[in-house]
Amino acid sequence: MPPWSTLFVNNAGILDRKPNLSGGCELDLNLLLSPYCHRKQFASLHSPYLLFCVVPSFLLIALHLVYAVYTNVYAFSHLLDRILFIAESAIRRNDGAEICAVVLKAMASSLCTLDTKTMLADGEVCSICSQKVVTTQKMHLDLSKLFRLFESVIGHEDKELRLACCAVLQSALKHMSFPSKDALEGTVQKSLALMGDLDEDVREDYEWCFIQIINMPWNKLYGDISEKLSDLEADGKQSAQLQYTLACAQNALDAELANNCFVKIVLLAVRPDYLEAIPSARKLISSEVMKSDPRIRPKQLFLRQKQHICKYLAKSLVNISFDDENMQRHGYFIATHLDDGIVKRLVDDAEEAFIRMAELFGYVCDDGAPHVEGWLRDASQDLVPHLLLIRDTPLEAMRAVLNKILEIRRLRPSALIVECYPSLLVRLICKGGSDVMRRTFEFIDSFTQGECTRMYLMKTTVYDCTVILLQHLSLNEERCLEYFRQLHRLTNGDDVVFTLTAFVKQRVKGTHSAVSGHLDGAYLDNEVIKTATKMLAVLRVLTHLGELSIAPWRTFVETLSDEALSGLLPQILVSIAPLLKFDSARSILSFIFKTKRLQLSSNLEFERTSLMLWNNPRVQINEFLSPEHEHAPLPKVLGACASLLKESNEEVSELVLHKVINVLDGSIWDDDNCFDNIAAQLVCLPFAISLFC
Repeated sequence: MPPWSTLFVNNAGILDRKPNLSGGCELDLNLLLSPYCHRKQFASLHSPYLLFCVVPSFLLIALHLVYAVYTNVYAFSHLLDRILFIAESAIRRNDGAEICAVVLKAMASSLCTLDTKTMLADGEVCSICSQKVVTTQKMHLDLSKLFRLFESVIGHEDKELRLACCAVLQSALKHMSFPSKDALEGTVQKSLALMGDLDEDVREDYEWCFIQIINMPWNKLYGDISEKLSDLEADGKQSAQLQYTLACAQNALDAELANNCFVKIVLLAVRPDYLEAIPSARKLISSEVMKSDPRIRPKQLFLRQKQHICKYLAKSLVNISFDDENMQRHGYFIATHLDDGIVKRLVDDAEEAFIRMAELFGYVCDDGAPHVEGWLRDASQDLVPHLLLIRDTPLEAMRAVLNKILEIRRLRPSALIVECYPSLLVRLICKGGSDVMRRTFEFIDSFTQGECTRMYLMKTTVYDCTVILLQHLSLNEERCLEYFRQLHRLTNGDDVVFTLTAFVKQRVKGTHSAVSGHLDGAYLDNEVIKTATKMLAVLRVLTHLGELSIAPWRTFVETLSDEALSGLLPQILVSIAPLLKFDSARSILSFIFKTKRLQLSSNLEFERTSLMLWNNPRVQINEFLSPEHEHAPLPKVLGACASLLKESNEEVSELVLHKVINVLDGSIWDDDNCFDNIAAQLVCLPFAISLFC
């Protein structure tokens, strides 16, 4: 600290000892914190904040020394009240922004120091604030007065003050624990104004706060964030909108907000006036693919998100501005003549959007060109119904986009409508209103030149309509049942009494096939494996029924995929061991080890399980195993047992240990395998309570 500053502080009666802190000063904190000092000595200055104009570093030194000298949160809070009073007084004057910025930055640094117990150099970021998201905040302080000051200056024109606001908010969010987030939520809600700040530096600093914000639970804040993102788009702030929409898509704790922002980024990337969104969309899609478990391809990601994407893509494809005086409303549609130039631009933009979608989601031809037809084939069942049901849509615009789809897919209008009718039917049920339905079918009749009537569409798509009505029965049970009755009359006539069970039973195979065709293969396999574990637990309970439980066990085993069967095989064998005294139970083993042997023989999981089961005194099933196991090297057998012990549950561990006891009886084994098995057995000891060795 320069001599003139030291002299000034001395004259103010605050400095009691000589400077000795990195060229700064050591303060008499008792004097500084006393009410007398606040009332009398600060009042003796010409201005209550003159001290901080002359010595801005004083604040940082004072706040840090509270911890360094006292290690006392009370002392910190007491000093904070004094400093905030000066800052609030300063901001009331036109020239007080600099002082207020100093206060907020000092406060931010002090919170870091109190929590980390580490003094920070000028410009240094603490180890906690440098983390993207912090979930274990520990400190408890009343920051209500600080937040009041923060809220009063959040929109100040001074850039440094807004940057200071970002700094103190980040420090508070990363270090402080708030028992009730109600008051904090109000402050954070006001801080959302910084999302649209015109200064790029401020937006970048606030983004660090924002990522922490969207990883915390809130009452209503996520709705406010969605509204703010919409406001950014309405205000034409493209850079800010893209920046914070991408942040939400990648980091938001709220699944709905994250999903909506993912779709929004994709839709921005297909707009002709938003080329800067393309790299962000590619990065986001790649990130989502990498996060998926099991790993999926971009095409599968689109299939999972296509309903949401196509809903909003349809709106953007026919989004045209025109004068109210030139339009005539007819229900949902608008009859108006569009200039040829507008129609051409609309068609060109639609084609470019389709190409961009194919590129983003990995639809590629053999020659590397975007496979637009393939993408449209997957998208049409959701895209076309949404196009048909958009409110206030110019009919000419809708026809132009639909004709472009027909051109790319090389279809007749009737073929496209028949393909999309089941999805359209569900949306009509959800929309409700006979007028909407009537207008929609009037347009379809005109578009297909009379080929697609309502009865024709239902008769042509009985199976698909049955599937999709069953899937959406809970949305509107009464209307779905009415459609089932219509389908029943079309296929069985009026004389046959309708029951839902009988109607579905007639086409159960077709229904099952259609449902399976709509499921993502990798996702389905994963769900089957998870469900299989639960079903195994249920079947164990039935085992005490004896021979009656064999049929369910056989059905269960035959249903499992190779992967699931290999993984669950030890548990299955342990569970059915009491049933092996019945001859009919041997059919289960025959299916596993003879019928499925060719598919399972190359599976490492199956191989080590098989080795463990050979000559196992717990289950006598040698007749179903390969005779080659008789001559398997001892290290190989023990290695298989060791790996199974480390990974298995109590029942399987018992089975494995019986095998280990059997092979060790009178055998000599090398040290490496010895250590491996000792480690494995130690791992399973907590589970082996019922064993005797």
